[in-house]
Amino acid sequence: MYLLIDQPVHRLNQGSRFLLWAMRSWATAASAGTGPFAALEPAFEGMGVATALPAFNTVMAMLDSDGLEKLGLAPIGSTRIGEDEAILLTLWSASLDPASHGRRDGTLALLVAEEAVSPIACALDEATPILAEIGLAPAGIATHDNQEAGR
Repeated sequence: MYLLIDQPVHRLNQGSRFLLWAMRSWATAASAGTGPFAALEPAFEGMGVATALPAFNTVMAMLDSDGLEKLGLAPIGSTRIGEDEAILLTLWSASLDPASHGRRDGTLALLVAEEAVSPIACALDEATPILAEIGLAPAGIATHDNQEAGR
């Protein structure tokens, strides 16, 4: 997580950059009173990960409704990764590795009501393999090697 805080968004790999954009877009749509699912559907379809949208929407909605504190997501065009965004990106990345699920779930327990931890974890586990198809990667920061692999 600390590797991500205040980093430029352009350093994220493609999948993590899309995920950050989607989280920011979801929050923007929700705060504007428009349906986040409908607002994000064209982008998820365009990236070929439309099947991840219902679970993604569940994660975001539950983080919003069951959060112990309001998460701070930057506006869509912000060029730096905020602290809460780094935490969320790390949660998504941790879902790629079953060995990290305990740490992920422990972090979730600090963010949301106890009864929300398991449903959010299940939704993360449902969406993450689909998002991995577009390059969501552990840590999310692009290196020369994984940038080359994504071309």
